[in-house]
Amino acid sequence: MRIILTGGTGFVGSALVPKLLEHGHSLCIGTSRSNEVHHLPYSNQVDWFPLDLCVHGNYTLPQGSFDMLIHLAWPKLNNYLDAAHLTHILPAQLDFTSQVLKRGVSRILSLGTCMEYGLVEGAIPSSHPTLPVTPYGLAKDSLHKALTFLAPIHNARLQWLRVFYLYGNPPRKGTLLHKLHAAIEEKLPGFPMSKGNQIRDFISMDQLIHEVFWYLNHPDSTGCFNLCSGTPISVLDFVQNYLDKHNLNIDLEPGKVAYPEYEPFAFWGVPDSK
Repeated sequence: MRIILTGGTGFVGSALVPKLLEHGHSLCIGTSRSNEVHHLPYSNQVDWFPLDLCVHGNYTLPQGSFDMLIHLAWPKLNNYLDAAHLTHILPAQLDFTSQVLKRGVSRILSLGTCMEYGLVEGAIPSSHPTLPVTPYGLAKDSLHKALTFLAPIHNARLQWLRVFYLYGNPPRKGTLLHKLHAAIEEKLPGFPMSKGNQIRDFISMDQLIHEVFWYLNHPDSTGCFNLCSGTPISVLDFVQNYLDKHNLNIDLEPGKVAYPEYEPFAFWGVPDSK
C-alpha cells in the first residue's frame, strides 16, 4: 500500500517504519525535524513532507494518491497536563486528519491512549466509557470522537488503537525506564521512585508492532481497540523484572516519588478478541 505516516522519527515510528518497508509498503512520512532525518537508516527509502502538529495548518500534503494514513504523531508527550494539547495540538490534528480524508484515503489507523479512560479502576475493556482528566487524554479522546464522524463522511475506515504503558529499547525519553537507565549510567547509589504498588498494564514494543500489523492486515476490523498485555503487574515488580532481564543493577528506593494525581491506582486493559 501507499501510506502517509506521521511520527516516523518518534519512539513507535522508528521501530515500525522498518517493518513496514520490509513488507513492501511505500511510505511518505511527515516530520517537523527534516534536518535530522539523514541519520535514520531508512531516510532514503521513504519520501518526506513537512508537518508540524503544534501549529495549525503548518504542513503541505504530498502529491499523489494514498491508500491510508497511519497516524502516530503527537507532540509534547513529556507533559500530559500542558494546555497546548487542547489549544494548539488538537486543532492542528483535526485540520491535518480532515485534509488527509479529503484527499481520498480509504483508511486511518491511529494510536490513542489509555489516558482517554480517565480515573477508572480494574480491568478496562475498549467499550468502557471515556472520561479523561488530563488535557492530553481529552485531546486524544476528542480527536477520536471527531474521526468517528468524519471517516464515514469520506467513506473511510477508522481503527483507533488505545495504547497502555508502552516500553521498548531504548526507552522513550522522560519515561520511568529512561530515568532508570540514566540513574544507572550516572552510577547513582539508588533509584528514587513511587512506592510502586500501583497496578499497570505494560505492553512491549514488539507486541505493539505485532498488534498494529494485525489491524493493518484486517481492514474490516474497525472501531476502537485496546493495545495492551492484559496482564496486571505492580510498577515495582515490573521495574525489578526489567532489571533482572537486562542484567542491570541499582538499588530501588520506593516511596521517594509521589504518585501522579492524574492516574488511577490500579487498572489494566482487556485485550480485544480477534
